[in-house]
Amino acid sequence: MFEVPGTGKPAGTVVELMQPGYMMHDRLLRPAMVGVAKGEPEAPPEGVDHVDTTA
Repeated sequence: MFEVPGTGKPAGTVVELMQPGYMMHDRLLRPAMVGVAKGEPEAPPEGVDHVDTTA
């Protein structure tokens, strides 16, 4: 339902439950409404201060 930035968890991990989902046997009646961890931006490699992106 939404992404939560800055959780320190891997991307896609459920961090907040807004409304539980329901199943009857193997059939999904209502999916859960959840907040998931947003992926953190990747840090540049060690020792690299500038990346030349001109072509």
